[in-house]
Amino acid sequence: MSERPLPWSDSCFVCGESNPNGLQAKFTVDDEGQVRLETVIGHEFEGYGGHVHGGVLTALLDETAVWSVIHSLGRMCTTIQLTVTVRQPVPGGSKVVVVGEVTGRKSRFHFAKSEMRDADGTLMATAEGRFMAMSEDVHKDVVPLLKMPGRAAVQDDI
Repeated sequence: MSERPLPWSDSCFVCGESNPNGLQAKFTVDDEGQVRLETVIGHEFEGYGGHVHGGVLTALLDETAVWSVIHSLGRMCTTIQLTVTVRQPVPGGSKVVVVGEVTGRKSRFHFAKSEMRDADGTLMATAEGRFMAMSEDVHKDVVPLLKMPGRAAVQDDI
């Protein structure tokens, strides 16, 4: 199964490669529409006791889930509601794999889930969310702001 990169924004806390204070995460999508992220969460994102702050875990889970919806619709979306369950503390400096997929649709709302596992495959955290597509005008304004390796993003990259 092949994977391809998804676009990113320069300034985004999660994926912005030009944000020196961010996570600089890079997402991929496979042939079945499953979004994937493999990253190491640096020590600078720790809360107490050497564990990654829950807000950082939530941001990674949210971004992975919303990108699964964005890819399935071919349109930028926003999170309406997100429920996160942290099952194990994630130590700073840990490699994690986050996977997201669409789980359904009801009216104008789209549903997706994501899960975070450590390098050994242990389930660390999960999220379930409700998302909504942005207006066509907003979508058209956002896509040119996104990037791909060596170029600006286009609609087909979504």
